[in-house]
Amino acid sequence: MSTPHNQAQKGEIAKTVLMPGDPLRAKFLAEHYLEDVHQFNAVRNMFGYTGYYHGKQVSIMGSGMGQPSIGIYSHELFTQYDVEAIIRIGSCGSLQKDVHLRDIIIVQGCCTDSNFAHQYELPGTYSAISIGIYVLGLVLNHMSRQNLFTVIAVLGVLPIVKQIVGFVVVFPYHSVTEEQYQKVQKALPERMELMTDLVITSSEKIMHLNFLAVGNGRVIGVLGNGKQELSYVREYLSKGVANWGTQYKVQIVEKQAMFLQELARIDSIPECTEDQEEELEHVKSYLRSLIV
Repeated sequence: MSTPHNQAQKGEIAKTVLMPGDPLRAKFLAEHYLEDVHQFNAVRNMFGYTGYYHGKQVSIMGSGMGQPSIGIYSHELFTQYDVEAIIRIGSCGSLQKDVHLRDIIIVQGCCTDSNFAHQYELPGTYSAISIGIYVLGLVLNHMSRQNLFTVIAVLGVLPIVKQIVGFVVVFPYHSVTEEQYQKVQKALPERMELMTDLVITSSEKIMHLNFLAVGNGRVIGVLGNGKQELSYVREYLSKGVANWGTQYKVQIVEKQAMFLQELARIDSIPECTEDQEEELEHVKSYLRSLIV
């Protein structure tokens, strides 16, 4: 099934994808290094190719400039095309005098303070090389912390600091019990997805929901522990969901008994059309992106 950004069909993209930023680099690499090449995408001139390198099937596709662009393409490759590994190739800047233009760099570790990877629970956003960088800076600068290495090390630990903040936010809330989960799971209509223990933050409040059921044009949730404004939670989620699922209605209740009653009122859910399935995936992705 194609996406708005990728016209490839399932099976046309290899499990391993090389991603240069420039789509013309993808074209050059495919034409010069791959055998039996097949172009699978040309939407917005973001060229993608699949072929064989020394007998191994490999795909090469442009990512565009910056994290927002590669975020779109990488997310779809992982979730829609069952890609297992994306290897970023391309150019980068340097802070070292002995690294020159056109030198080939093989990266051993990397860090990011972007929330993109974190919201999809992707591993590898933090690398412990920051400690080594900090120590190296001390040694080279006679134990003085006032050097460029300290700045780089601080930037490197920002991702782990984000994770610590997330832990502090989540810590006051308790998970649902096994008994609660089993009751809800038993009552859950077929073809609805259940999310549990959601802690969601806005610019104004922290919201906690024990359960959220999604499917068939409905988002039904039940508040967790702590004092919360039901109307605020419902309005906040309704506005966000409306951007991704125009037919979806959000309903939030205060008690689990009320939540179970709402689930019981739902008739049997027919199989989704292709458009409905795509809309459902967008709504679920949005809701997952809110979770701390």
